[in-house]
Amino acid sequence: MLPRTVPVLALLALLSTGCFTARAAVGPHLGTAGGAGVNASAGVGMGYSFGDHQAVYAILDGGVVTDAHAHGQLFDVFSYVNYDLPLPVRVDARLGFRFGRARYGEDTRAMYGAAIAVLPWHRVTRSGRERSEKGWADLGPDLDAVRGLGLEVAVDTLPAPGPTERSLTMVTVSVVGDLGTMLAR
Repeated sequence: MLPRTVPVLALLALLSTGCFTARAAVGPHLGTAGGAGVNASAGVGMGYSFGDHQAVYAILDGGVVTDAHAHGQLFDVFSYVNYDLPLPVRVDARLGFRFGRARYGEDTRAMYGAAIAVLPWHRVTRSGRERSEKGWADLGPDLDAVRGLGLEVAVDTLPAPGPTERSLTMVTVSVVGDLGTMLAR
């Protein structure tokens, strides 16, 4: 068993990167089985920035997807975000599962996919703190805030849970909002 200080030190090391993100997306989806509905999700995560305004994040994301009835979904998202481009983008790799409902004879199914978001409405707010020799603000890193609003296209696959069932692919087009912080360079 790990000493209690190891998880605390790991958390402090992650917090010192200064990179946090929150995202939300909602939009219609269409499945290969002919089902259509709405997909809504939100998540938070931490990461590491490099360059001026580029970062990689690990995000815990959850939400609801509807077709004939509502399902819960929970997945890990690994994102690359680049706000340095003239039109900022976020590229995601997603891995998780969708909760089935026993009364409808559905099992929980694995889920994996990819998404790309284009964020034409964006803003980067530079850290404008002044340096003092005695301020609490000097303890943490200088952070730039990034915000974006745009469109996301996601393709998710749910592999077949058994030999008698078939896999399902869903294509979702969402309005997506992205908030975050990155280290000021």
